[in-house]
Amino acid sequence: MVILANNAHKKATKKATTLQIKVASLRPSMAELERALIWGANRLANGTKPVAWVESMARLINHYCQAVPFYRWQHSGDLQDVGHLRKIVQVCELTPAVTHWLPAREYKIVAAYRKIYGEFPENLTVRQSAHMLDDPPPSGYGLPTSTVVTDGSETCPAPTQGGKCLKCRACWSRDTANVSYKYH
Repeated sequence: MVILANNAHKKATKKATTLQIKVASLRPSMAELERALIWGANRLANGTKPVAWVESMARLINHYCQAVPFYRWQHSGDLQDVGHLRKIVQVCELTPAVTHWLPAREYKIVAAYRKIYGEFPENLTVRQSAHMLDDPPPSGYGLPTSTVVTDGSETCPAPTQGGKCLKCRACWSRDTANVSYKYH
């Protein structure tokens, strides 16, 4: 009986140690953060309390963006409604040390939000995106814009930098009126 207990203890200790090593060796990537955030967004859509989502998102962003304090929202998809945008703004308010960039094609949602709540926090750049290839930048919204071009006039350096922003932060800057991306 004692031998069985000792073997069970050794196995449990080995499993726990292996798990600790695996957990300790994890180096969270932005892809992992994005998966966690998408999971959080899906939970929100399925009934999780909005306050819990906002606080959880803020905590994750504050943690994972310490070394590089920039965060891009909506890698795919777009705003769902004014409530969705309000939650994103609340996250930005709880993460003042991080600069946020939110590309958006839902001009009416952005306009409705601004009518109800006013301007966005200083650490959030909402960039209105053109809907189609080679379309002119959206106008009349008073916000920075983005376009996708096929004529070689792109201003985004990522294609020449291995698909990475590196030191470029044009998309996060309100001072950059339009960023044009090369169609790929």
